[in-house]
Amino acid sequence: MRINEIIEDKMSAINVDTAIQNTPPAWQQWIKSLPQQLAQEFIDERPRPDQIDVNDFTKLKPTSNAPVSIDVRKLIGQPWVQKLIKQTPKEVVDAINKKYGINVQPGTVYDQNPDRYFKYAQMPAATAKPSVMANGEIIFGVGRLIAALLRGDKAIKVWELR
Repeated sequence: MRINEIIEDKMSAINVDTAIQNTPPAWQQWIKSLPQQLAQEFIDERPRPDQIDVNDFTKLKPTSNAPVSIDVRKLIGQPWVQKLIKQTPKEVVDAINKKYGINVQPGTVYDQNPDRYFKYAQMPAATAKPSVMANGEIIFGVGRLIAALLRGDKAIKVWELR
């Protein structure tokens, strides 16, 4: 089984109604208002939402009922994207710098395994679930964005919330 199959199975295996049973009522109501795939993403990322999650996320609304396509070239120059790139291993930063002719300097690395990004980048873009973008910044699915940058994708799919 390939990595994308594991991820796909993990997400699609989430039963929304069962997963939110022991969460705050405001969270339950909000999750039920989202498209199923987006609800599953939030449940996966926040299986036990705290009050901060409830306060921050429940005021967000999807801009559409389906993911939208975002031009990667428009994202690459954004400070928040460069910050995400800085948080990847040096080999990943170097590969992205070379591909886009930019000069992002490595910073604090949160995932020390560069192979994870390069393995994701070997998968077809069409197999990637959409990332989640809140108020113009990707909050979930950062690895998907990094893989898209490594592949040189023209666009990525995102659930856009505001």
